[in-house]
Amino acid sequence: MSQAPEQLGGVVLAGGRSLRMGRDKAWLEVGGKPLLLRQLGLLTEAGLRNIAIAAGPEDRDPLPCTPAEIPLLRDLHPGLGPLAGVERGLRWARGLRPDPDDGWTLVLAVDLPGMSAGWLRRLIAAIRPGSGCVALHGDRLEPLAAIYPNRSWAVARAHLERPPENPKGSVQEFCRRGLEAGWMVPWEAPPGDPHALVNWNTPSDWSPGGNAPGEPSRGQP
Repeated sequence: MSQAPEQLGGVVLAGGRSLRMGRDKAWLEVGGKPLLLRQLGLLTEAGLRNIAIAAGPEDRDPLPCTPAEIPLLRDLHPGLGPLAGVERGLRWARGLRPDPDDGWTLVLAVDLPGMSAGWLRRLIAAIRPGSGCVALHGDRLEPLAAIYPNRSWAVARAHLERPPENPKGSVQEFCRRGLEAGWMVPWEAPPGDPHALVNWNTPSDWSPGGNAPGEPSRGQP
């Protein structure tokens, strides 16, 4: 296992209501393990030492039991979508560094069952001083499997503190702002791992047999 940079923290985004799925996606199993625990394991396997969970609002349904040393970060801007989890993760990661603007935060959505540690290691290798990176899959950005520089926290906060007539900051818009300003760079997702960015949003996406996308069904060769 290669070691990620010391200045890199990791956050699993698990604060969603899972309304379209109809059940909490953090509990959906791959290989007999809840997705939340699987994603935490991927971050560890990718070499990260500081890991947290963006767990959404305080009234969120209980999550699978996780190691006590992994903090649960509660949204400071409830109801504003995944960007609230990204902002909370960046705020947490800044508190780990002597210089809050130093380093990066890798954010990983809980509902990417085909993600691999190898894919994450390649993403980590693409970061550069002062900038994070976001996967570009065709012409589509993947901001929920991306690495943000800690200095972008103030921008995330500003997106969430918009006036009432435009209250919901978009994580896509936040990421594109980073590309325009130069604190994010695009990273071409490797074609050899086509299932890494497949997500489970609805019951029709979910494999009840507990298989990640691209894996054969149980009992199949």
